[in-house]
Amino acid sequence: MIALPFPGDRPCYRLLVNQYDEELSFSYVDKGVPNRGIPQDQFLVTLDYEQKIHQINAADFPESSLAGNEGLLIHHEPGLWLHMINETTNEINVGRLATIPHGDSVLALGKSSQSNGGPEVPDISGLPIGVPHDLDDDYLKPYKHFTENLFEGLFDPVKPNELLKEANLDTEIARTTKLEVDTSVETGGIVNIPFIVKQANAV
Repeated sequence: MIALPFPGDRPCYRLLVNQYDEELSFSYVDKGVPNRGIPQDQFLVTLDYEQKIHQINAADFPESSLAGNEGLLIHHEPGLWLHMINETTNEINVGRLATIPHGDSVLALGKSSQSNGGPEVPDISGLPIGVPHDLDDDYLKPYKHFTENLFEGLFDPVKPNELLKEANLDTEIARTTKLEVDTSVETGGIVNIPFIVKQANAV
């Protein structure tokens, strides 16, 4: 689900929802990449990854004829996962380096943890931050549309995590490894090309 600029009357955006196939591949780079330093070196375990997402079905509201066809590649992201095995700062021991062809480059830093059983999927709202969450408000018409007409009969944009919860109901999960990273941690950040900064600055 993504809100996209759409010229016209209020709300001046369209809500696009997608059903998609995701291909995520990893390849081992090294278990001891050295960062030279004083008094000692730091070593990183490094995995190369590539994410590709192809669209199966899509719909938008207001309808634009821009939702795209089946098979459309809607995301491509090459990058690296880093595990800092020594000389960590403020317990930061994982990092994600990512680039996407829209013109964004990301460094996200954080911590790893493990727990028994499946992940806890929180209740979250898919409604935009900073506006009243009244679906009768004209600004939220696209969300109200898909709440009343669930995408593929399943997806409610107001409760986007419900599908994840349902998917895990009958699944036996022995252990969860959590890699929690954030671009606002320490030296992390996002760099964008000028058009992105002007139109929809990713921060």
